[in-house]
Amino acid sequence: MSTQTEKKDKTRKVDSQKLAVRIIAWVLILMTVVTTLYTAIYFIVDEVGASEPEELNVAVGLVYGKSVDETYNTTTTVGYTVGSEKLELQNKKFTPLFEISDKTNITVLTDAAYAKKSGNKYVKSNKNAVVGGYNVELDDAFGDENDWKDAILELNTALSSLSLYAIPSYVNGERKIRIGSYATSAEAEAALIKIKEIVNLPNTADSLEDATAPSQTETGVGAEAQTDATGEKKSVSELKLHVSSPTNTGLIVVDTASSEILFEYDCKNSTYLALEPIGDGNYTATPSQNNYFYDGVFVYKHHINLSSAEDGIQVVNVLPLDTYLLGVVPYEVSSSWPLETLKAFAIVARTYAVANLKAYWSKYGFNLCNTSSSQVYRGMGRATTNVKKAVSETAGIVTSYKGKLAVMYYSSSVGDSTVDSRYIWGMQERVWLKSVNTPWEDYRNHSRAFWTVEISPTELQKQLNSKGYTSLKAPIASVKINERAGENSSYAYKITVTDELGNSVVISRTDKVKAAFGNYIYSANFEIGKGSVKYMTYKNVIYPTSSNDVDLAFNVMTSLGKLASSFKNGVNVLTSSGNVAFNPSGKVNVVTASSAQNGANEAISPKYLTTETAYAADENNFIIVGRGWGHGVGLSQWGLYDLSSKFNLKYEEMIRAYCGNVDFSDYKKFLS
Repeated sequence: MSTQTEKKDKTRKVDSQKLAVRIIAWVLILMTVVTTLYTAIYFIVDEVGASEPEELNVAVGLVYGKSVDETYNTTTTVGYTVGSEKLELQNKKFTPLFEISDKTNITVLTDAAYAKKSGNKYVKSNKNAVVGGYNVELDDAFGDENDWKDAILELNTALSSLSLYAIPSYVNGERKIRIGSYATSAEAEAALIKIKEIVNLPNTADSLEDATAPSQTETGVGAEAQTDATGEKKSVSELKLHVSSPTNTGLIVVDTASSEILFEYDCKNSTYLALEPIGDGNYTATPSQNNYFYDGVFVYKHHINLSSAEDGIQVVNVLPLDTYLLGVVPYEVSSSWPLETLKAFAIVARTYAVANLKAYWSKYGFNLCNTSSSQVYRGMGRATTNVKKAVSETAGIVTSYKGKLAVMYYSSSVGDSTVDSRYIWGMQERVWLKSVNTPWEDYRNHSRAFWTVEISPTELQKQLNSKGYTSLKAPIASVKINERAGENSSYAYKITVTDELGNSVVISRTDKVKAAFGNYIYSANFEIGKGSVKYMTYKNVIYPTSSNDVDLAFNVMTSLGKLASSFKNGVNVLTSSGNVAFNPSGKVNVVTASSAQNGANEAISPKYLTTETAYAADENNFIIVGRGWGHGVGLSQWGLYDLSSKFNLKYEEMIRAYCGNVDFSDYKKFLS
């Protein structure tokens, strides 16, 4: 018994060991599978996450809000591809549908009846209408583009005796065909009967009320009208008709001269009618809007806002980001400016665009507008070789700070300093937008960059009252600037205005100070006095330094033989060659108080300031002396020009002169 028991125990032990080995083996296999799957998923996710975003297309509002009209006319060289545009915040998709290759001047109309006036102008009217909002429409949709076009040709042959023609249409995402256009439903119903007789259509489901909606296929294109349930091809004469009525989302494309309807579109604002010029290098021209020329796709949307009496066609230009810049750079600055200036501005404008993609999205459904509220954009008319070179040689580059997009602002000129972003528009602090001295800007020689204005106490009271400061009841007695906008800024941040009865108001923030004085001033960078006012100004433009022109950290032996603790008011210095020198660029060696020479790396950029006085013609009036044109935050357009033309700086140096140690990055890193 003991031997048998021992054998059984040994057998059990062996079986247990085998089982343990099997379990361990299965665990190892399972771990290997899990690890393999994890690794595969990791690399798939990593590859997807690391994939570079497609080039950004931006949607720019050209006509919107109160400027919408019920008609919009454009021209091009060859003709247009009609398509459907899906507008999303960052992703836009143009889907071609139909070519209009023999019509170069077209007008888009809202879905209604129009008469035609002189000058090819269309106006809404049922009387003498040449275009109507009612149509006869085939019930079925066409899934195949070629069958759709064949059916149009077949119908045109059949309808020629009625002087009617088939109209290619895109309705609720399906290719459709409409016939004729009528001002009233009754006219369309009468036409339907005649059309049936001509093409021998069955007399069923003729009216709009009886018509059944076309079936949807799995692809969402719609049942193919050219085949029946057995797959046999149907002739046009077997298709059913109904009358389609005008809607608040439908649009009609007509040949401007002949009033022939070229296309109709109505997708209930899920997608939008879009036109793209045929052929590379062809643009859409806008005769009614100063004949600007635009690249990319024109998107049309019937926009209605009854509360603000807006009813018409919203027009949006969709195009690649860097193509958009070709229509911004030469309209914000001159295309004749130095290439490095154009490069700097291309980067600044690109950064602004990427940072403001949501600016008009919630209200209008596009990214940016075409005015100075975003950036002035007027198409390709001034896109010279130099402009194209500036954009292409900085392709994709934006400014960043510590890994985040560093949005840029700019104005025409800033005068002698910029404004810290904290002091305007209620903005939070942005390190790269701190106020800096800008002694390199030649503001005395630029348009509206140095100005004086005289205003009477009574005029000033009326001006301030018009801006809402109605507690001022009498002519103004005094204006006091209490605070400037930051350590290095000469912009007025807080002022107190008092009238002759002792009533006072305090105005804070540079944008509100500027707005309070309205058209009397061009910026908040000013001095004001009654009868006369003293102000500081530069005698010469000065080379920029990393220290923003602050005092240097050593004393020098001046030409007068005594020590000077700074260059703030300007001095002549004894150079290493023994000559007395005045050099605005600072590229000199100097003998210091300790007789040691400072090499050329020690930049000398003193503020060569002088005090001047301006007098009012009438000593009882206020006299204002100002510098700069615009809000003063960030960069100066004229300042960039001066840095390039006078000091030959590169675009990186110019931008950093205004905005410190910003970095230069690819904009795609900042797209979510």
